[in-house]
Amino acid sequence: MNLSVKKLFNFFLILFVVACGGGGGGGNSVEPQSNNPISPYASSQATQDTVQNQTQYVSGKVIDDYISGATVFIDTNGNETLDEDEPSTISDNFGNYSLPFAVGRLISIGGIDIGTQQPVDGLSLSAPMEEYTETKMITPVTSLLATEAEEAEIKEALGIPE
Repeated sequence: MNLSVKKLFNFFLILFVVACGGGGGGGNSVEPQSNNPISPYASSQATQDTVQNQTQYVSGKVIDDYISGATVFIDTNGNETLDEDEPSTISDNFGNYSLPFAVGRLISIGGIDIGTQQPVDGLSLSAPMEEYTETKMITPVTSLLATEAEEAEIKEALGIPE
């Protein structure tokens, strides 16, 4: 098979698997946890979305194969750094995470690739969090889409045609 056909096939296979999501099944929900003293429940009142004094949570998976032990947080101020007032957690052994919703950018840093059991220290994945959604996957595809959206906004602001 031609190399480009293989790449195209693999791309669509990955896209299909990511689109499947993984929902289903009852069972345990992931409780937010943190590997640092920052509370996973910390968030400013302006960005935290509450309904009848109950915090809404966003849950999902970190996928580039599944990534366990990744630091997952919502970057509410755009500095791409976990700050004290930003919600954060650590992905579990299956790549699952759950944390309080806030508007910003969902970022996953580091962790261990479950398939290879190798650390992925330099891996940073992201997904936009512009409005509440119960489930949000963090994948290379969501990272690419988030980057392209930013480039389009910059071009528009500078008056550069796309």
